[in-house]
Amino acid sequence: MFIRSAAKKPGFTLVEVLVAAFLGGLVLYVIITLLIPALRLSALGTTRVDLDGRASMFEQRLIRALRATPRTGIMEDGGPERQVLSTHPVLGTVADSKQKWAPYLTVFERRDDRLVEFRVPLNPIPDKATVLALEPLLAALTTAELRFQIEDVTDFTVKIDKGPRVDFSFTLEKDKDKLVVERSVFLVNSSQ
Repeated sequence: MFIRSAAKKPGFTLVEVLVAAFLGGLVLYVIITLLIPALRLSALGTTRVDLDGRASMFEQRLIRALRATPRTGIMEDGGPERQVLSTHPVLGTVADSKQKWAPYLTVFERRDDRLVEFRVPLNPIPDKATVLALEPLLAALTTAELRFQIEDVTDFTVKIDKGPRVDFSFTLEKDKDKLVVERSVFLVNSSQ
């Protein structure tokens, strides 16, 4: 005579639970080891694209200002904490080949970790290239129109030779990424 066992209760055996836990842990480990480096690379790529875009915009603005300015319309001053570059652009020529000067100065300044571009109005409008001494220029910046600024700037240097060439460089740093931009620009010729 056979004894019938009670009906089997639904569920998992210990072996099935252990195998499922092992496979789940293995899948989770693979996902984590692949995703974390991918996320780090993505963040690094995003940081580099951000630095490159901001550097490119500022570089274009600085080059445009320098190319519109003769040597007599440039003033550069500063030290390790603060660097100032002032340009007085030529807008074109008028009758008798006289140059028409902008009614403003374009000023670039490094403050702390920012590079800032200002427009300082000149009144009266000059008939020749104008530069302001550092102290009056810094005083004028308190009320000047802010045109552009970028953050994370650790260095900004300008070197003006006696000729028409201006060398500039600036460094952007964010997290552990660093971008150094170095350029040379030739100034517009001016006989006035």
